[in-house]
Amino acid sequence: MPKRIGSLPDEDIFITIVRGLGRARMIREVVRVLDMIAKFGKAAPSLKLLNSILDVLVKEDIGIAREFYRKKIMGTGLKGDDYTYGILMKGFCLMMGIGDGFKLLQVMKNHGVDVNVVVYNTLIHALCKNGKALVMLEKCFGNGFVPDVVALTKLMEILCKEGRISEAVEVMERVEAKGGTHDVVVYNTLAKGFVKAGNVRGGCGLIRQMEVKGCLPNTETYNALILGFCFGS
Repeated sequence: MPKRIGSLPDEDIFITIVRGLGRARMIREVVRVLDMIAKFGKAAPSLKLLNSILDVLVKEDIGIAREFYRKKIMGTGLKGDDYTYGILMKGFCLMMGIGDGFKLLQVMKNHGVDVNVVVYNTLIHALCKNGKALVMLEKCFGNGFVPDVVALTKLMEILCKEGRISEAVEVMERVEAKGGTHDVVVYNTLAKGFVKAGNVRGGCGLIRQMEVKGCLPNTETYNALILGFCFGS
């Protein structure tokens, strides 16, 4: 079949094939795309294509994904990039446990790969679900990274749920001091935490703080406080 095609397929075509096979959950065929590339006489697959295959494998079978990483990426002398390790971190945290996520951080360090904020955020999300997010937060700060808005919101949710409002406020202030940003969702999460703790006035104080910092309250903000006053009365 390759001889009948006027021009060789480019990389984007193979990536499209990988994603299509992934949606069809044809995992074995996904790996065989590399054989297809060889039949066309193309050079070794790029890291971009290998990452696309890895992304599909992680969602279906973390064991196969890890073996693919070892043989097809590390085994061919490739170090992997931010996207590679972001994919692996997500898979490890979702399917194998946080311990494997921390091991991956060590692997990255051993290979001289700088850990970016996406990898840290993925691990923070997993730790939030297990009530241990502050451990990773300190590691994140220690390495010069600041959680993004999504990670910060998750952390606010877990702390507020446990009634640790003062810690939530402290974390938000520390993130801001290190150059991080907040949005109205973060403030709303904290406002609901104040209300749940019976401190509606603390929630009202947030509105003033939001306005000073240029983050306007929305309907959800006011609804949370109104319900707090109603409940308190």
